[in-house]
Amino acid sequence: MSEKLRKLKIQKILQEYSFLRVDDEYKKTLKEEHISDFLKQAGIHKDGNEQETEPKPVEFKKDEKVIDDKDISKYSKLKMKNIFREIVKVTHPDKTDSEELNEIYVEAKKAKERNDLLELYFICGKLKIDIKLDEIDIKALNKIIENKKKVLEQFEKSWIWAWANADSDEERDALVKKFNKNRK
Repeated sequence: MSEKLRKLKIQKILQEYSFLRVDDEYKKTLKEEHISDFLKQAGIHKDGNEQETEPKPVEFKKDEKVIDDKDISKYSKLKMKNIFREIVKVTHPDKTDSEELNEIYVEAKKAKERNDLLELYFICGKLKIDIKLDEIDIKALNKIIENKKKVLEQFEKSWIWAWANADSDEERDALVKKFNKNRK
């Protein structure tokens, strides 16, 4: 593969990941803004007696490991360590007074702790740090992206998603009736 093609492939992966990050934030915010109205209309109140029964979608969890320590290869650990070092050279609080770069440093540190190689690559992209990826890396990143897409698609099958995106109050009423019928 030519160098230009390799760089474009990496850029494509990082752009797709950037979109997925925004999509995740959008869906979480949509849920936060609509869940109480949906539950209220469904006659479910979070007053301690009844629990929220809307199934919780799988989400990008900020503190959960992307790859368990036992499942990560020595190759990937070494790669993450080297990428993290490159990020630290630019963002460490001892090396810069920039608040923005310090925040990126914290993000990178959390990504490393979660074994989130894709997030580390994304941060490198933001910082214009050239990263070398081989075909194995590219396949692994594409797999991670496909998994993230599935997680986000899962939320689009939820009651709250359908209710929040309903075109009319009548459609919302029908969804709530169907929801209440299904939970009995």
